[in-house]
Amino acid sequence: MTYISSFERYGIKKGMEQGRLSNARENVLDVLHIRFGDVPQPMKDRIEEMSAVDVCKELHAAAVRFESMEEFTTQMNHIIGDSDVV
Repeated sequence: MTYISSFERYGIKKGMEQGRLSNARENVLDVLHIRFGDVPQPMKDRIEEMSAVDVCKELHAAAVRFESMEEFTTQMNHIIGDSDVV
């Protein structure tokens, strides 16, 4: 068995967190694209700037739940405002 230092463990943990965040962002964009067609670039940019998995999960649920891109946009603005934009 190979020894893993605390620095390596930290790096692995950070990499896994980044992977989860990347997947969460991608899931939101996928649902939006499937349900509503092309996603406007400014919206893509805002979603790609998300820095919290739990916020992405909320957006994913909203993307599934709402009937139009306009409704989703309103909910997205309510959920994130400008507080989660990096």
